[in-house]
Amino acid sequence: MKKILILLAFVVFVVSCASKNPNEMSAEQLLSYGLNAFEQADYDEAAKYFEKSIMKADTPEIAAKAQLFLGNSYFIMGDFAQAIPSYEQYLDLYEGTKEEKRVIFRLASSYYKIIQSIDRDQSNTKEALKYFEKLRQKFPAYAHEKGVDDTIRKLRNRLAEKEMYVAEFYFRIGKDEAAEKRLKYILENYQDTEVYCKAALKYSEYLIEKGKKTNVAVAYLKNVLQQNNDKEYLERASEILKKLESNVSSE
Repeated sequence: MKKILILLAFVVFVVSCASKNPNEMSAEQLLSYGLNAFEQADYDEAAKYFEKSIMKADTPEIAAKAQLFLGNSYFIMGDFAQAIPSYEQYLDLYEGTKEEKRVIFRLASSYYKIIQSIDRDQSNTKEALKYFEKLRQKFPAYAHEKGVDDTIRKLRNRLAEKEMYVAEFYFRIGKDEAAEKRLKYILENYQDTEVYCKAALKYSEYLIEKGKKTNVAVAYLKNVLQQNNDKEYLERASEILKKLESNVSSE
């Protein structure tokens, strides 16, 4: 019986929509039709009504609700590229509302969903990180509930991986100075990531190979020994330090 009633309600809704030209509806009517479509999980149709409602809205309350549900419609459909500007527009115009924390989370999540592979541009990674950090700063309890700390660590690690990827590319094509700058950037800005020890080892080896700043190389190697539990990194750092000590002893 319940299923029949829901079906009848949907049929009435569709018929009523068809009988009225959306261009003749008020912003409030468009919002109402959009919400009905949203409740029926017809998110694509709902988005069309919300967009028209926003354009016609003569009160901030109607505009804000239409803007919010426009973003939600795209988000639920998995159209994150469309959800992003919808949520960003909401935050620009309606910051401070009770929905703000959920909008920030969904905006950050939208960017997270469209992160590209490590060999591509990482602008979406940076934007996701920016909004997750904003959420943690403004709404720490909600951010904790959503496990944002772990997500932030993953995003920071990915950005460090990108820098390492570029550094290794520069080494392969013989642009050692450019590679060195990338490694130094990792060491100065991503100490809390999994990439740090790899970068420290590579940078130390580079300095030793070029015969410069051996004391700096030693400092980074000792740091690896103190901070990392990975057997591969520990063995490599110890091996390099032993070679340095052996060279000093033989001089």
